[in-house]
Order: sequence, then C-alpha cells, then structure tokens
Amino acid sequence: MLRGRVPIVAALVGFASLLAGSDAESQGRFDGLWKVFISGSPGACQFGYRISVKVRDGLVSWQGHLIDPSIVGISPAGSVAIRLTDGRHVVTGAGAISTRIGNGKWSAPAFRCAGRWDAIRL
Repeated sequence: MLRGRVPIVAALVGFASLLAGSDAESQGRFDGLWKVFISGSPGACQFGYRISVKVRDGLVSWQGHLIDPSIVGISPAGSVAIRLTDGRHVVTGAGAISTRIGNGKWSAPAFRCAGRWDAIRL
C-alpha cells in the first residue's frame, strides 16, 4: 500500500506546503517565487519532492492554481499553519518563514507519516 500512500501524502503536502496569507499585513511581504523541498521520514514515508510556488498579495499559486487561503495560513510574523484534508485523511503542519527562507514539519497520522518542509525564496 505504500505505493498509494506516498502520492496522496505528497500531493496533499505539495499542494499547499507553504505560504498563504489572509492577513492584510502579510500581503506582499512574502511575494515572489519560492522553491519548496518536501521530505518524509525514513521508512514507509521516505520521499523527497521539490515544487515551486508563486506568492502574490499573500496568496499562493501552485502549477497555476490558486490555493485556498483557509488551507494554509501565515501570520504577519511569519508563522505557518497547515491543515489539509481529502475528506478521509488529514495532513497538518506548522513552521515559520522569513522574507527569504522557511521551514517546518508536517504529519499525516492515518498514514503514520511525518516529515519536514524547507523553502527558499528565489
């Protein structure tokens, strides 16, 4: 079943791994192109992905699709909170970003998976 787990977890985490802002104060502060590195812990969730996201006015686009700001939130100070679900499975995460770099952790208890994300602004 690992084959089915990794794409689901990776898609959920990759879809919104980072950076969305609903607060007016944070809009613009984190704008630009970001490279995000997502990895899972050794074992059943061992994987690594690189994705690019674009942030504009505090909103994130991934592969040209706007990510709902209720899925990933960022405080004016740069704290990141993530809550993704496909209706049956939940991925949560937290971390922090600055105007140049960021990092944090994520977990998917139903899959017994966890990992981290790192980001750099291009």
